[in-house]
Amino acid sequence: MVMGLYRLLRFVWDHPLNANGKWAAVGRVVRWQLASRLMEGPIAFPYVEGTRLFATRGMTGATGNWYCGLHELNDMAFVLHLLREEDRFVDVGANIGSYTILAAAGGASTLHP
Repeated sequence: MVMGLYRLLRFVWDHPLNANGKWAAVGRVVRWQLASRLMEGPIAFPYVEGTRLFATRGMTGATGNWYCGLHELNDMAFVLHLLREEDRFVDVGANIGSYTILAAAGGASTLHP
């Protein structure tokens, strides 16, 4: 458990989108860890372009977006910034749909099967 927490904090601390707000990102980790243990059911947190993601404990990809903005920076930045209205985005195996939300925020038409 201690190593897992260390790896999480190291990832959040070193993430490029947290470069100017490392302590704020650590604060998001602490808030999530407390809230996910005290509250039942999914918790909504802000995502991109006024959207929200819903997550529960153990959803590391979703919570990584809360901690860092874009958990998988390169892939997610591509989806968010390079897709246009005329593009179509199909998110197969979408899990909670974080990429679908990014594509829609970037203007692409989306399909979340």
